[in-house]
Amino acid sequence: MSRAPSSRAPGEYDTLLAKLTGEVEMAPRERAAVDFAEKLAIAHDSMDEAFMVYMREYFSDAEIIELGLVTGAFIALGRLHRAFDIAPMEDGAHGAFRDGDGAVETEN
Repeated sequence: MSRAPSSRAPGEYDTLLAKLTGEVEMAPRERAAVDFAEKLAIAHDSMDEAFMVYMREYFSDAEIIELGLVTGAFIALGRLHRAFDIAPMEDGAHGAFRDGDGAVETEN
């Protein structure tokens, strides 16, 4: 399944997908933002002081708060969509992130 390119940001989807699947290396700041989002979504209780020191290498406190608010909003929206079956996932959705067994791949 391919996605139609955005007229506002041509090529951005393909660039982002390549980074999220590990085909292209992320910049350190991008990696930190993804680490934050993953932890907030699946392991928020592991966001300890050491993790926040790591985040402050790349973001100001105001930026971390903004990242948390935006990430939290998308997590909540996604969960509501799933709970209310508003936007059911098509077969093969997020296929680029799945391993051969169909499980979503994650980095530790």
